[in-house]
Amino acid sequence: MFDTLHRELALFERALGILTFVREDTPIGIRRLSRKSGHEHHETRAALRLLEDEGFIEATPEGAVPTKRAEMFFAGLDDSLDDVSARFDALSGLPATQPVELVQSPELERAPEVTHAKR
Repeated sequence: MFDTLHRELALFERALGILTFVREDTPIGIRRLSRKSGHEHHETRAALRLLEDEGFIEATPEGAVPTKRAEMFFAGLDDSLDDVSARFDALSGLPATQPVELVQSPELERAPEVTHAKR
């Protein structure tokens, strides 16, 4: 179970780093992103695909550019990370025999729907 959590966290960290580079140096292509981030080409491509699918970037002939949704994401990032941190803190204080109440992430409750064009 924790292996999956660690993999998802690594994917989130990589995508967040890539999104930060896109935001700072836009438009930016995959080769330059790979060099700047230090990630393999295929890892960078996967992060870009995830970011595009989530509506955080758009692909242009010149390279990736951030969307308004990316700016909204960055505006709420500290609060979202605080929420996640609080949830982990609450879990660490639970006895092993106490049932855990599942709570849906507030970010998922308020996230606007993203429509995807067919490729």
